[in-house]
Amino acid sequence: GAAGADGNANVKSFKFTVTNSQWTIFASDTWQYFYNCPAITQDILDNGMVMVYWDANNLSVAHPTNYVPLPIIPFQISTRVLSTSWQLNTLGNGTVTVGISDGAAVPITAQSDLQFKIVVVDGTARKANPGLNWNNYDAVKSALDLKE
Repeated sequence: GAAGADGNANVKSFKFTVTNSQWTIFASDTWQYFYNCPAITQDILDNGMVMVYWDANNLSVAHPTNYVPLPIIPFQISTRVLSTSWQLNTLGNGTVTVGISDGAAVPITAQSDLQFKIVVVDGTARKANPGLNWNNYDAVKSALDLKE
């Protein structure tokens, strides 16, 4: 997907869309997508933080914002109860993996396009916002002056 607009100098945000054909499928009940985010440096890993949010407009559960922090365990799309996750590549090369899985080992069917946001915060910005609710994307967007 395409990168989103940068936030302030100490924070970068990236928006990307995963289409149904872009998922890597494992055993039909676990889907993963790998997003390369070069803004995630060793300094970010050591001193900053990375948040991953999902545009959850199609969730049946109410949330205070459309962007919900991952992981979401469980969530429901139609009659399916699924789980989401994310992880950083252990090699530290800035790759973020987002995933969807079915805990009952039932194959996942085609999904509509799903949008995600990654917010990369350096140590200075993280420490300057000790009371910020990082799980509320709208609060993060406002406090850190993120641009859509």
